[in-house]
Amino acid sequence: MTILNVTEARSKLYTLNDETTETHQPIVITGKRGNAVLVSED
Repeated sequence: MTILNVTEARSKLYTLNDETTETHQPIVITGKRGNAVLVSED
């Protein structure tokens, strides 16, 4: 599972979107206010 901070995720958003769509693996985005998970819809 990929884990990135929010600054890294913001700069790589299009690449991360492609990655999660192709691999169907979640990507964890960490930040000071909490964490989020990017997942593929399909």
